[in-house]
Amino acid sequence: MIQCGRTLLRVDGSLAEVMSGGGVGSEREPKEEALATLRGLPGKLYAVLDAARDPEILTLLRRSGYRYESLWKGWAGEVYGDVAPYLVRLRKDGRLLEQLVEGLGRGVGVYLLSYSPFGT
Repeated sequence: MIQCGRTLLRVDGSLAEVMSGGGVGSEREPKEEALATLRGLPGKLYAVLDAARDPEILTLLRRSGYRYESLWKGWAGEVYGDVAPYLVRLRKDGRLLEQLVEGLGRGVGVYLLSYSPFGT
């Protein structure tokens, strides 16, 4: 557990194990296993995606129709929006999640679970 202010974060490396082939034995490919794992998790699925690591991230977000928000506010967000980190709530059955999982291993983001609504 990691405490950030009043927020407690639990870090789970099981998805990394799945991607490295060290997870639970399965006949599925690692990306299929990762997608199944993410879809099976409880709570609302979010991702923090780094547009500086991959310029296509912002294009994917804009085309997705999903709500997303830069983590950089004010001047920095306006000037550096094309390379900012973005928070997006993912639909577990959505195409965007599939596209992101297809790019797993490139270090463009992290997945988070929450029971809170977007923006709280």
